[in-house]
Amino acid sequence: MIPGMTSLLMAIEYGDSPPQSPPVGEPGSDAARAEADCPPLTLSKRSQGIELGVFLLLLAPQVVVTALVRETTHMTFASAAITVVVRDIGFVALIFFLLSRNGESPREIGWTFKKGPRSIVFATLTFPLILYGISFAQILWLRLGLSAPAHAPSYFVMQSPTELPLLGYLAVINGTAEEIIFRGYLLLRFTALTGRFWAVVLSSALFGLGHVYQGTASALSIGCLGLVFAVIYLQMRSLVIPIIWHCLQDFVAILLASSHR
Repeated sequence: MIPGMTSLLMAIEYGDSPPQSPPVGEPGSDAARAEADCPPLTLSKRSQGIELGVFLLLLAPQVVVTALVRETTHMTFASAAITVVVRDIGFVALIFFLLSRNGESPREIGWTFKKGPRSIVFATLTFPLILYGISFAQILWLRLGLSAPAHAPSYFVMQSPTELPLLGYLAVINGTAEEIIFRGYLLLRFTALTGRFWAVVLSSALFGLGHVYQGTASALSIGCLGLVFAVIYLQMRSLVIPIIWHCLQDFVAILLASSHR
């Protein structure tokens, strides 16, 4: 090595005061040095806005493509289910990566099961009210002139009872992923940028737009359902109840569509 190069590199990295080696055998010296080298990150509003913008740029094409291909006849339920599952796992993995990179706990997006058993019982018992509510809203919007497809898209309909396990898997993955995306991550970022009220409105509106392939009446009904999910999530500070409701709603909706094919 060139003479003096080591000293020069240390001066560039540490300035005039090079790091002092801790006494040999001092307890916790390695941990303290690691903590000093990697302080916890605090995202500014600007950084959160940039991160949110990039995430929405990834999410938006999914909404557009889904709306454009709603009349596609060659896509089967199995192929659509696998596509949705892979997409959802990818988005959830990205969200948890961003949280980890930012030093944020998964609890900040409601990923906690502190009252899990009671929440599961409550969500299961109250699901008929959710089903009735969304059905009532659908009828109301249709009477006001909003649109709905005459029949469910082919990829929304099971071809045989043997696809029931795939339906169950799809409902669990999609219901969990969409709650993490819309009630967890987007609500967290929108709240930091716009305040809680507009965060609920914006995340619910995006949730409804994500289902526009089902017609404007269904999109608006699902957007209203998103408002309910958001209020429950903010009250409980947990995604358990919205996830259970969402999974059951997906399962029942596809089951009913398949029974009328």
